[in-house]
Amino acid sequence: MVAKQERLRIDLWASVKPIVEAETNRTGLTAQEVVNIALIDYFGLSPKGKAKIIELDPKVQLTQETIEPVEDTEDYI
Repeated sequence: MVAKQERLRIDLWASVKPIVEAETNRTGLTAQEVVNIALIDYFGLSPKGKAKIIELDPKVQLTQETIEPVEDTEDYI
């Protein structure tokens, strides 16, 4: 079970890392600030009437990948 969680973490970070890095370079914010703002926007917790703090760079393209389960016997690192 731990191997599957670790694989999911690695795959998730690998998919969002380029987006976070692009936003940190563009805005000058830290990675933690970029992630926090994205979560606030995603869950709709930002104050009403305020514009979003971060707009995605149009050059950065979001992709959705299907994460397949990994067998415990597979060597994934």
